[in-house]
Amino acid sequence: MVIGHPDTDQKNNLGLAVLDYRQYGGEERLEKIFQEGRPLVCHFARIYGVGRSNEDLIQVGYEGLLKAVRRFDPERRGEVVSCVGPTSVGGKGR
Repeated sequence: MVIGHPDTDQKNNLGLAVLDYRQYGGEERLEKIFQEGRPLVCHFARIYGVGRSNEDLIQVGYEGLLKAVRRFDPERRGEVVSCVGPTSVGGKGR
């Protein structure tokens, strides 16, 4: 596994963690989302981090991940990653 470059298994694990959290809630399940989402957050921080603090971008990325988890609608049959990307990136431009 390369940190900062999410692979298919990591994306699937993130999706399962989000669905589990949405169904049952809880701090432990939310922590699992952050663990599974780290490669994706780092990936976007690396892409949009030119000339910016990497730590700040990772923080914003985690905020975007949390917003995406709250907005994700499994009924729309999309992947969690498709919601995380735009939400995470949207916060980085500010």
